[in-house]
Formats: sequence, C-alpha cells, structure tokens
Amino acid sequence: MRGALASHHRHRKKYGHRGESGIMVQKSVISINPSSTHLLCHTEAPFFAYIHMIFGTLPLPLLANKNRFATTRLDCSLACMCQSLIFPHRLSTLGSLMTQSGECMPTAVIFDFGNVICHFDNALFLRRLTSYTDKTFDELESLIYHSSDLVRQYEIGLVSSDAFVDSVTRTCSLSISRSEFVEAFTEIFSENQQVIDLIRMLKPKYKLGLLSNTNELDYQRAIMTCPVFDMFDSVTTSFHVGALKPSKEIYEDALRKLQVSAEECIYVDDIGSYVEGAKAIGLNGIHYSSYQRLVSSLEDLGIHVQQLKTHEP
Repeated sequence: MRGALASHHRHRKKYGHRGESGIMVQKSVISINPSSTHLLCHTEAPFFAYIHMIFGTLPLPLLANKNRFATTRLDCSLACMCQSLIFPHRLSTLGSLMTQSGECMPTAVIFDFGNVICHFDNALFLRRLTSYTDKTFDELESLIYHSSDLVRQYEIGLVSSDAFVDSVTRTCSLSISRSEFVEAFTEIFSENQQVIDLIRMLKPKYKLGLLSNTNELDYQRAIMTCPVFDMFDSVTTSFHVGALKPSKEIYEDALRKLQVSAEECIYVDDIGSYVEGAKAIGLNGIHYSSYQRLVSSLEDLGIHVQQLKTHEP
C-alpha cells in the first residue's frame, strides 16, 4: 500500500470426463451446492450423480483451477440450468443469475483498503518525523521509501514490526520512542465515507472481501479499527499471505476465503496495475478514481446501487 504509492509517484482445457466417481476436472469434482447459486469444484462431491442423470454422456467443457472454487462464464449458465432442474424452487431466480451479455451476475465484491475505503497520506508521517531528526522531508522520503526495500519487506512479512521501527529509527537518525513512531506511522488515514456507506448497502446481498498490500501496524491500528471491518466475510493481507499485488497468489487467497469463482467477483482498487492483475485471473476489475465512477462501473456489472439504497433498513 505505502510502497506502491511511493513508486507510483516516482514514475507518475482440459475437458471434463465422466468416470465412475463423477465428472472430474483437474482432480476436482463438479457438484451442485444446494445453498448457493453456482457449481462448486472440490474434492468430495455428494451430488455428482445428478449431473450424470441429467446430462448423460453430454461432454461438459468445464474449466477449473486446482485446489480452489472456480467456474467459467460458460459454466455459470450450465450451473443455472442444473439448479433449475435439480432444485425447482430456485427456478424463479434463474433469470437474475445472468447479465444480459450472458455473464455471471456478481455475488461478491472485494475492496482494496488504502485510497478506496480510507484515504492515506505518507506525507503526514514524514512531516511528523522531521520533529525528531535534523533530516529534511525529502531526505526522509528517500531513505524510507526509495533507497531501500524495507517497506516492501515489511509488507510481505519478512520484517517484524519491531525490526521495521528500529531500522527506520536508525537509518533516519531519529530521536523518537517506539510509541511516538507508531503513532506517527499509522495516523495517516481518513475514512472515505461514501465507500464505507456503499459497503454497508452491499452487505445484505453480497459477499464482501478486503484485500490489501499492508503491514502489521497499519492492519492493527487502521484496518481493524475501520467502522466496516466486521462486515467483511474475508480479509487478505500481503504480510499474512507473503505476496504483494499484483501477484496471483494474493487474489487467489481472497477467492478461496470467500468461496466464489473469479467470474462472479468484482475487485476494486485505486492502482491500475493491481486491477489488471485481478483481471488476469478472471476477476471483474474496477479501477477506483471516484465514487461516481465506481457506482457507474458497478451498474455496468449488474450491481444497481440506487436499488440497494431503496432497500436500506
């Protein structure tokens, strides 16, 4: 989160086959989940017989990624067909599962934190540090964000919080206590009230995830204290996963935790390359630049924010 912003400012099929145990896709089994609205790919599926019963020897072009839930857009329509036959009580919702273009309707939205849910400004941290050293603002910025890999290492969990604080204190010749450093380092966030209100509107109808390149201190003192933190069904952070966006591992971690496919999930981030990283593994990406554009993009993908507002409790 911090390191990416500093860098940004500087450079301003395998087909399924039917066997005795059902339809296998890359060592996973396709099954129907009666509590959901899509097919699931996992290793033990009690409902494989239904698919055999309905489709017989019909070849099913099912694409899935190993060890995670996944469907393609083609699978989404197939899933709808299966469920309308197997679970007739869901037939009335069949039309709402697809967009007019035949794509899966979104069932989940994953949000970036910094400059989406909360704005942040590293300059606030650097200005406070100038009170504890004879170094200038520009010198501090260069030492912390440009001249070393320390921030990146901290955000992927290779450096502990104590080691990070000690290293910056020593490198910048700071005369500062640990508590003063932590306060200066983490008090750089301000809430984006419009997005926070949007998350509250989305919560009753959609699964919600949070995905952030961040560090332990920011997570503990800013992310966990965010007023909508408890509304997220899953939280993925770089320092826990050991990978930074746009690495595919961090997006896949979020999808696993939410138990949704990439195609039925929307990802929102303020950094374009991170949005492209999400799109590369099949997510619907939205590059956040303003609340109005976010709402418009959500509308294009099938989430009608104005309708959500009318159903607020």
